[in-house]
Amino acid sequence: MFATLRLLDHKNIPVKATHQNNFISKLLGIYVRFVTKHAFIVVLIGVIVGIAGFSVEHKVPIETNLMNMIPKKMPALENTKYLQKQIGSTNYITYLVQAPNVTNKQTLLATDTITKKIVKKHTAIVDVTSITSTYAQMFGRITNASQSEIKQNIASLPPVLQQQLISKNHRYAMIQFKVGTHLSSADQNKLMKLINHDLNTATAHQTYKIVPAGTPDLMLVGLDNIASNRNLIMFAGIMVIIILLTLIYRRLSHALLPAFPIIVVLGVSPLTLYLLDQSYNPLTLGLSALVLGIGTEFTILIIERYREELMHGQPVREAVIQAVQSVGQAITVSGLTVIGGFFAIIFVSFPVLSSFGLITVLDTTFSLLAALTLLPAIIVLTQGKVDHRLQKK
Repeated sequence: MFATLRLLDHKNIPVKATHQNNFISKLLGIYVRFVTKHAFIVVLIGVIVGIAGFSVEHKVPIETNLMNMIPKKMPALENTKYLQKQIGSTNYITYLVQAPNVTNKQTLLATDTITKKIVKKHTAIVDVTSITSTYAQMFGRITNASQSEIKQNIASLPPVLQQQLISKNHRYAMIQFKVGTHLSSADQNKLMKLINHDLNTATAHQTYKIVPAGTPDLMLVGLDNIASNRNLIMFAGIMVIIILLTLIYRRLSHALLPAFPIIVVLGVSPLTLYLLDQSYNPLTLGLSALVLGIGTEFTILIIERYREELMHGQPVREAVIQAVQSVGQAITVSGLTVIGGFFAIIFVSFPVLSSFGLITVLDTTFSLLAALTLLPAIIVLTQGKVDHRLQKK
C-alpha cells in the first residue's frame, strides 16, 4: 500500500497535517468522556460479566455429532438416515489386532473371548465384526476346528472379506464394534476410552495387541483434543501477548492493559452463547485465538496513540480521550467491516459454518466494544499516578 501511494503521489507536494473530527470521531469523544468519568463502574461491570461468563462456560455444550453439522436436507444425510433405518447403526469403532499370526487358533479364541466380554459389558455396543464372528457365520465355531481347517476356511473367504478382515501376511486383523446411532461423537470417544482400558488390561502380558485404528477413531481423538485444549489455547495466547508487549514497552503495566479487555471478552463470549442456547463445534472451539488477535490489535492501536499524547504533555484522561478520538474511528470502521464480512456466513446452509459466522461476529463486536470501553476505563483507573513519567517535563 505504501509503495502504491508513493507512486501515485508523484507531485510530492507537502501537506500540513490537520485533525479532522468527523461524525464518528465526535461521537467517540462523547462516549469515551462518559466512560472515563464512570471508569470504576465500567471496570466493575466488566469484571462481573467476565466472571459470570467463565462460570457458565462449562455449561455451553460442544456439538460433536457430525450429523448435526451438515444441512438437514442434504441428500447424502437423508440417504444415510434411510440406510440406518434399514440396517441399523452405521457407526463403528475400529481396532487392529497385531500378532505374529492372527489366524492362530489360540489367538483367535483369546481375542474372541475379549470382544465378547466387552460387548457384554458395554450396552452401547450393539454388534461386533471380526474374523471369529465371520468364521462362525460361514463355517461354524472355531473351537470345533483344527488349525489346518481354520487356515483353509479363511483362505476360502471371498476376497472382499479377506481384504476387510485380515492382512495378506496374516499379522494384522480388524475388529469393529458397532455402536448405537444415539451416541454422539463425544459419547463414542468416551466409549472408545473405556474399551481401550479393557483391551490394555486384557492384553497386558500377551503376545498380541489390540489397538484403535481407522479414520473414525482418528476423528474422535481429534475432536477430543480440540475440545480439551481450548483453555490451553487461551492461556498460552494471553501469556505470549503479555510477554511480547513487556519486551516492547519495557513496562509490565502497559503490557497488562490489553489483557484485561481481552480476558473479559473471552468470558462474555461463552456467556452470550449460553444465553442464546448455542453450542460450540470443532470449528468454533479455537475462536478464542481470533479474540486474542483482533482484540489485541484494537487495544494496541489505542495504547500507542495514548502514549504519544502523554509524551506531548497531556494528562492521562485527556490522552485517552484524544487517543480514542483519533484512532477509534479507524478501529470502528475496521471492526465493522470484519463484522459485516462474517455476518454473511451466518446465512449459509451448513450449520457448522453458520455457527462459526455467528460466534465470529459476536467476538469481533465484543472485542471492539471492549477496546473502546474497558481499555479507556482501566487506563484511567490504573495509570493516573504512574504515566506522568512519559510526559515531557
